[in-house]
Amino acid sequence: MVASAHMSVLTAKVAGVKRVVAAAPPYKGKPHPAIVAAMHLAGADEILVLGGVQAVGGMAIGTESIAPVDMLVGPGNAFVA
Repeated sequence: MVASAHMSVLTAKVAGVKRVVAAAPPYKGKPHPAIVAAMHLAGADEILVLGGVQAVGGMAIGTESIAPVDMLVGPGNAFVA
């Protein structure tokens, strides 16, 4: 996940994307410090502790606390395919 943060967040920032929202599932009920650090260092504007279809849906259509994004990128897995 650390490499994924750099591949997606950093690439978007270098490309000039104004608002980059990153998400990662919780680890033992909390954000994983290494993943949060990687996302922060890559330039994420918002970091969500959320994974799977909940993260995809929340970012795609928005929620009360998450504004929708214009595009979703990332490695995905069997749960979000």
